[in-house]
Amino acid sequence: MSLKKEKDCRKIAINTASIAYISSSLLIPKTIETELLPLRSNSKIGVILAQIGTPERPEAKPVRSYLRRFLSDRRIVDTNPLVWQPVLRGIILRTRPRKSAQLYRQIWSQEGSPLLVNSQRQQSG
Repeated sequence: MSLKKEKDCRKIAINTASIAYISSSLLIPKTIETELLPLRSNSKIGVILAQIGTPERPEAKPVRSYLRRFLSDRRIVDTNPLVWQPVLRGIILRTRPRKSAQLYRQIWSQEGSPLLVNSQRQQSG
């Protein structure tokens, strides 16, 4: 279906929605393909907000636990676990938690993780 031919269509897209994954010391965006869906002019549009988690505290131990769960998710890092897990556990989880905890401390508020706090605010309207 072409948008030019279909006048009642509106483009609904997650144009550059990103899923972040960590590769050694870099945060790299993975782009999700854009989708076009036909809608009638009286259709309602819903928005799904999702967040991928956050450490409990901006300290090395909770950050390590969060990174282990997050980076072990096959939807985040789609590399064969036999290759990825030794890299994750042998290198990344030994070096990144302390560095990442320092970065989290810079943005952490008295309310907690900005990602969690803002996600809860968005959820409640």
